[in-house]
Amino acid sequence: MAKFNVGDRVSVSPKHWLRANQVGVVMEFDGDKDKPWRVEFEQAFEGGGTNGRSLWLDEADLEILDSD
Repeated sequence: MAKFNVGDRVSVSPKHWLRANQVGVVMEFDGDKDKPWRVEFEQAFEGGGTNGRSLWLDEADLEILDSD
């Protein structure tokens, strides 16, 4: 069972190399991936992630803030 759900607001771990402490929304889950949650952020970050706006992350990278 997935720890997070699509629509959950999450915070990225302070130890993450690219998006430390950033807040985003879980947009997609793909259980076949090592990092199964695609999190989209309000602000783009050039050179990192999908279109600079989202990253695939795992449980160790995320903390739930609130859920839908």
